[in-house]
Amino acid sequence: MKFDQYYLECLSHASPLIGDESSSKAVVVDAERSRKAYLDWLNVQEKSLSGAPPTSGGMSPLG
Repeated sequence: MKFDQYYLECLSHASPLIGDESSSKAVVVDAERSRKAYLDWLNVQEKSLSGAPPTSGGMSPLG
């Protein structure tokens, strides 16, 4: 399992990105609006995004 956390200092907002080694799938929880960091991580880790559930009741910016 791979884990990385993205933190927006100005909003005190953390978004964990968790990747499963066996399935090559990943999920990002409560994603921020900028997708580049997540997509770069997925590319480097050779994973595909399987979900991006919001935790604040809003829409996820990743789909």
